[in-house]
Amino acid sequence: MSGTVAQDAMDTVDPALSARLDEAAARYGTLEGLAADPAQARDQRAYRELMQEYTQLAAVVRERDEIRSLAAQIEEAEELAAAEEDEAMRELAAEEGRGLRQRVAESVERARELLVPRDPNASRNIIMEIRAGTGGDEATLFTADLYRMYGRYADARRWKVEILSSSPTEIGGFRELSFSVAGTDVFDHLRWESGASCCGSSRTCSRRRRRRRWRSARRTSAWTSTARPARAGRASTPPTPPCA
Repeated sequence: MSGTVAQDAMDTVDPALSARLDEAAARYGTLEGLAADPAQARDQRAYRELMQEYTQLAAVVRERDEIRSLAAQIEEAEELAAAEEDEAMRELAAEEGRGLRQRVAESVERARELLVPRDPNASRNIIMEIRAGTGGDEATLFTADLYRMYGRYADARRWKVEILSSSPTEIGGFRELSFSVAGTDVFDHLRWESGASCCGSSRTCSRRRRRRRWRSARRTSAWTSTARPARAGRASTPPTPPCA
């Protein structure tokens, strides 16, 4: 696809968005040249920030190229529909054009989201704390379950988890523990993990109660503090939701 055809095809996209995408592509080209310069690696902090911006703009450029490609395909489909004499072929070309326009709309929406200024903390690592609430042993077991849940989520995203401090119990739970999570956009994904969580009676503690002839059913809760960027101040915890 020639550059002229691609540019003509971009006229079907909002001009303001097209201009911003072109600016992002130009900046991406500049960063690409800087990233290849060995001298840039001397300042590790500046180089890390450069690579973070480079990675973010790479996603924008991919969407820009996708929009350009789809817009050009739309023009080709419209030209085919206008030149075709067979009614069935014209309808087929029109249907293809409608599908391509839907794909352009989806790509444009993704591009708009990528161009929204990011929270400066979005790419930072975090320190998370989980504390058992009321409920005794059940709450400590639920705290351990929450930690394993976050650990598996981190593994799926190739993040690194490290326990900083903990207060384990004899039955495998935790009265409280804090751990760090390091990786790409950790804070952006976990910033809203805060407040209280409720759980029902666990099988382990139910067996313990039966052995001790406990007959009352209990509800428990475990608390999580607001996930905060590493080395940043503690955020306030929102009000506690009522347990069912």
